[in-house]
Amino acid sequence: MTQTAQVVRQIQPGLVEIAVRRDSACAGDCGSCAGCSLAQGGQTLLTTAQDSLGAAPGDLVKVQSSTAQVLGAAVMLFLVPVFLFLAGYLAGSAAGWQNGASLLLGGAGFLAGLAGAVLLDRLGRRRRLFACRVVEILSPRHRV
Repeated sequence: MTQTAQVVRQIQPGLVEIAVRRDSACAGDCGSCAGCSLAQGGQTLLTTAQDSLGAAPGDLVKVQSSTAQVLGAAVMLFLVPVFLFLAGYLAGSAAGWQNGASLLLGGAGFLAGLAGAVLLDRLGRRRRLFACRVVEILSPRHRV
């Protein structure tokens, strides 16, 4: 996945903090559907990126991250908790438990899925599993 970002600061040689504007999935045409009120102005996310090109603060850069890692994280966050909820609910129902107990077991599965997503996020930040890298400097800031 490739995005455009602006370098905010250099953290250390080879590592920069970047600001990435996150647009809505529907290309930001919220005026026509009003389905996503948060995306009208877009959101700016701060993250780190590996930089072997020597980008400086203020530079507009193209960054790239692994699409497989991003999709894997999305599956972990959205699908696994729902799957664990359904598995817990169906297991409780198959065991002959009443509806309320099955819902509690499903809820516990959902919470376990969310806890797994939080742990994956913390591990990913610590080990830089979801790191992106600067692949091109699009418009360098005027350097003196």
